[in-house]
Amino acid sequence: MNKSTSNLIILYAFCIFSALNYGSMLTNTPIEMMNYYAEKTHFNKDNPTIISFIATAASFGAAFAQVTLEQINKLMSQKKQFYLYIVTTVISNCLTCIPVHYGYLIVMRFLTGWSTGSYFSLIPIFVNNSTTPKQINYKPSYTITFLVRNLNKEKPFKMQRCRQQMNIFVCHFLLLPMLTYASLIFSDVFASSYSGIYGSMIIGATNTLGVVIAIPLIQRIKRKTILSIGLFGTVLTNITLSIVFSIMKDGDAKNNVIISIFVLFTLFYQLAPGPVILILCGEIFPKEFKVKYGAVGFGFNWSWNILVVFTYKYFSGVEYIVHALYAAITFVLSAILLFLVPETLNKKQNEINRQIQKW
Repeated sequence: MNKSTSNLIILYAFCIFSALNYGSMLTNTPIEMMNYYAEKTHFNKDNPTIISFIATAASFGAAFAQVTLEQINKLMSQKKQFYLYIVTTVISNCLTCIPVHYGYLIVMRFLTGWSTGSYFSLIPIFVNNSTTPKQINYKPSYTITFLVRNLNKEKPFKMQRCRQQMNIFVCHFLLLPMLTYASLIFSDVFASSYSGIYGSMIIGATNTLGVVIAIPLIQRIKRKTILSIGLFGTVLTNITLSIVFSIMKDGDAKNNVIISIFVLFTLFYQLAPGPVILILCGEIFPKEFKVKYGAVGFGFNWSWNILVVFTYKYFSGVEYIVHALYAAITFVLSAILLFLVPETLNKKQNEINRQIQKW
């Protein structure tokens, strides 16, 4: 087995491991687990502050990971980093199962978020450094797959750093605000003690479907075209959810509509913004800045997730305001993103460089 094939196998293993752990972490602690911990450790599960800290602990860890990522990258090889993060993830997940105290649960989820956020941020870099243009462009991530196009191995190009930071900030500001409090949405929708499990199944199946649809399209359609479809699809679903929460009465009909629209939102996201954002990060940023600016973007993403979880409880009963706000923010930032980011499909680094230098 040659080195290139070996790296590809390792990549698939890393991505599948990342997908399983990242998927469970992204939807926060399921309601069932919170209830179990509350019963065993006797904390008030109705306290919004405690619940928010438990829900966001992994996001805090993932955000902190972006602060430490560049320094650790200077001290250790990528292979050793992956080993460190995987071992930490396994241990922290195992320790999370021990009901000690809600503070202990917060710490363990912080460690899980730190390790998961670290190796998830490294995967696109590992792809670009370890594969060749002749190899398959489809790499498993998120629930099953994301797609990364290999960088042309040319000398890094110069560009304004503030422009790079703006691009990555805008990209990740749009990532999955709804999924951040998915467990809370499904706990209200499903009149069942297994609401979190149902929600996870729906999100997982929809993500899988979205990626399956995206795979044949993403190398045939321009990046900005498919990105526009996905982004403005999420805007439309947020507007629709705002209307549903505003005018429909509580009941099975409303719950069914909410689930259907939520599935559409996830499908639109996974069809374009999810994989395309990762592709753009790999294609636009020079190798020497990739870790730093990737960390900036992912750090901003996790910070946004934290803000969403902490504020969600205060919008109980007026969810239409939340979704109207998300629709407005996503629309404005989508327009900025589509204006700033160059088209990169089938273009070499020097071509992208010339386009960016025209700004």
